[in-house]
Amino acid sequence: MIIIEKIGPQTLSLDLRDQVSAADIQAVDDAVRDLLEEEGKINLLLDLTGISDVSAGAVAEDLKVETALLPHLRRFGRMAAVTEKQWIASVMRAAGHLMPGLEFQTFAPDDRLAARTFVLDEGAAPETAVPAVRFLDPPHPHVLAYEIDGVIQQADADAVIERLNTMLAETPGAGRRISLLVRVTNFAGFAPSMMISGPLWTAKLAAIRNLHRYALVGGGGWMESLAKLADPVTSVEMKSFDAEEEADARLWVSEGLDPDAG
Repeated sequence: MIIIEKIGPQTLSLDLRDQVSAADIQAVDDAVRDLLEEEGKINLLLDLTGISDVSAGAVAEDLKVETALLPHLRRFGRMAAVTEKQWIASVMRAAGHLMPGLEFQTFAPDDRLAARTFVLDEGAAPETAVPAVRFLDPPHPHVLAYEIDGVIQQADADAVIERLNTMLAETPGAGRRISLLVRVTNFAGFAPSMMISGPLWTAKLAAIRNLHRYALVGGGGWMESLAKLADPVTSVEMKSFDAEEEADARLWVSEGLDPDAG
């Protein structure tokens, strides 16, 4: 079942419980279409903590509903998903980032109030947001090390790009190589504008051409699986480490780099 509640202007709360049926999906579609008749962006708060199963009919109905809503994707503004399951969060984030202009975040069950505040746009202004990227002491001069904690904004990406460009400029030779060490404390997604950021993609391509190893610390198996999707298009060595294995990650990511750098 799905409990639908309008909690603000153009904002719906969808509380998914037990088994979700085709009738539930249709009810959500009806509620969303009512909002399409009004002005402004549509915001959704999804509470997935109580869901236990989704019927085959619900899957089919969901596909039909999502296809019918494709022409209205730009009408969606903010979406928050509350869940304790990392794999659900990762899938929801991936789906959310495919929607142009959508601001999407995931929240733990204890952060339901924060999720509600987010979709109602009652939080801090973007200029006061806490940076989600914090740079770490690297294990080697040719290793870019940083921690992710929160939603990555354009300012966070710009900071990483600046460090990356500086490192590439200071690493001489056509065969220059650098490595990345990323500690994941809490990855809650990224700003949708970054999907079309020219400098960001230029930096990514430069990194792929010169990247030696990529160590992911504390991301969990679900993030390692997502990272491995890049394997067919790049020869970069990627490896995931548990949080308590960071010392091993630092050693591994430095192997093969210029021993005389520093």
